[in-house]
Amino acid sequence: MKKLLYTLAVLSTATAFAAEDWTITGDETLGNYTYDNIIVKDSATITANGGIWSNTGVMTFENDANLTINNTYTFMLNGATGGSITGTGKDKSTLNYTGYHLSAARNSTTRGCQSLTFKDVTINYNGSYGGSGLKKNEGMLRAGAFLFDSANVNMQEGRFSVHKDSTIAEAGALVKLTNGSMLSFAEVSPDGTDYVATINVDGDGSMTDAQRTISLSGASKLVVGNSLDAAAFNISAVENSTITAKTLTNVNNITLNNSSMSITNKLEAAGTITTVGSSSVNVAKGGTLSANTWVIDGTSGVDTVISGGSYTLAKVTRNTNSGGKTYIAAENFTISNFDAAQLSNGSWFVGLDKDGNTYDVNFKSSGGMQLNSGKMVVDGKTTLNFGGSTANFADTSANANGLKNGVGNYFGKDVVFTAGASRINGGYLDGTFNVSKGFVNANSWNYTLALGVNSQFANITLGENVKINVVGNDKNSVGKNFVMTGNVVSNAATGSIVSDANAGFYIKKDTKNNNASTLTLNTTDAFAVGGAATQGEATFKLEAGAELNLLINADNNLKTFLFDDSSAKLNLGIAKGKVFTIGNFANDAGDGVLTIALDDYIYKGSFRITDMDEILADYDGTNTIKFVDADGNFRVLNTNLYIEKLASGGYDIYTQVPEPATVAAIFGALALAVAMYRRRK
Repeated sequence: MKKLLYTLAVLSTATAFAAEDWTITGDETLGNYTYDNIIVKDSATITANGGIWSNTGVMTFENDANLTINNTYTFMLNGATGGSITGTGKDKSTLNYTGYHLSAARNSTTRGCQSLTFKDVTINYNGSYGGSGLKKNEGMLRAGAFLFDSANVNMQEGRFSVHKDSTIAEAGALVKLTNGSMLSFAEVSPDGTDYVATINVDGDGSMTDAQRTISLSGASKLVVGNSLDAAAFNISAVENSTITAKTLTNVNNITLNNSSMSITNKLEAAGTITTVGSSSVNVAKGGTLSANTWVIDGTSGVDTVISGGSYTLAKVTRNTNSGGKTYIAAENFTISNFDAAQLSNGSWFVGLDKDGNTYDVNFKSSGGMQLNSGKMVVDGKTTLNFGGSTANFADTSANANGLKNGVGNYFGKDVVFTAGASRINGGYLDGTFNVSKGFVNANSWNYTLALGVNSQFANITLGENVKINVVGNDKNSVGKNFVMTGNVVSNAATGSIVSDANAGFYIKKDTKNNNASTLTLNTTDAFAVGGAATQGEATFKLEAGAELNLLINADNNLKTFLFDDSSAKLNLGIAKGKVFTIGNFANDAGDGVLTIALDDYIYKGSFRITDMDEILADYDGTNTIKFVDADGNFRVLNTNLYIEKLASGGYDIYTQVPEPATVAAIFGALALAVAMYRRRK
């Protein structure tokens, strides 16, 4: 092979010198050399004491080979429209390059370069040498655009440099990895120090946002062992590609489409993170991710998984509002602006992964939250903190069995929920809810906490561990800021549902279908509401025109049941063997007859009224309260209604007398007792 030696020490553009191909079959030592094509036939080590130039810019491995080049200067692939290194397979052909620049042809005026293509090859680049000796991290792997096609580039030291020339016509990403390619930046440099990597940008400065992008496709990888300053590049990963980094800073936008990203220490994105398809992001525990906006795929059937450390986002939104599930299994997830218009229909699983494993998440949204048809499923020792903002979960689906699969809202027993105001229309509530001083008056809803309201008919189960504390707003709708419309089943412990005097418990009318609400009390005296110390000192209030089925399945006490006026209706059912004791029924309007429907199976001793003696003593003569049957017919005293004064005070009200067989059994037992007494005498 003929070798041409030149005395010119610095040459960065394509030469006009005639040259021959260079076929490498063994070790060589060179000065400054120029060739046409470079052909690698066998493994070898090349020691170059000057520059190496290829006029055509083409380097080809014809056989499986491992080529090492130790260079004190520059290796230029000077093809007029770009250079290329092509092997027989990225696991078979390897170029180990230590030296100054490995570069495409460069315009010395604009400083722009042509493109480089790497195909079926692995390149290990150690850019730490300069013309005057060792210069740590000064070398550049440099081109105006890079195309990796089933190729790996391992940056061990030096700068990954994109110096676009104005002649490059590529409209899209200037760094493209395809077909399982990888661009990696080592954790440590060859001298054992941390490798602080950068993307170096130069050239004619005409890069568009679309061009300033690293694009990964076909299961390609971007790996950052220690840290990378991305120079405001965008990163796009599609088709099961992955981004793995310890620290990744100065990124603009990140897009994941059916791909994943894993961060060990820190990610800082000035722009937007977009997750499309079934994508996942993991920040290691203790690590951080910050971005301006996160756009989550809202397509029905698409899952987004966010896990690990801490996330801080100025805004979260969706690309479409048709559905999708978002799993958050991260230590901290903080949002400043929750885009209700785009996020209302997707479901959120906070403190859960897709396999149902639980996590302790600190979820904070200073801008509140609004889900319409989407479900909120929360578990683990998770805190949901909305500060003084409003968090609404409008879906009315029931979840009586406390399922965590998204059939309805779910708040687990160790969840702590804090908001200024909240509307929860469905699901299973078993955590701690602190709702304080917020107020919503849209659509005349008027609530601090609403378990359903007006046209939004709830289906809620309160679990045995639930704790609710409501502090009402004292400026609007005072005394009735804790509202319900719909079906509420309470399994809550005694005194676990508390509200202050500004948040009295107010059952509102179904303004959409005029259906009766139902409040089922399966436990004793859970509602210490309206500033009362106990439920026995509390008042329940029923809105004008509203109807409530009050089902008592455990002993319960209540001071007052207050009707807005006589258009409100109460239907009362008491399980056999249980006792409901109430002080009085009252009419806030002052006039009109209150009607209370009693079912046919209210037994003697199960319904007691303690503070209506004057009215009940002359029941037939009163125009204050009337008891009716399920069809609205007035009950007839001593026929299907019985009112008995109790020696201890108050009155016993019942509709069911013992059956004849039961009476006969009682008398038989008495007769037997008398006979036995006489026999003994």
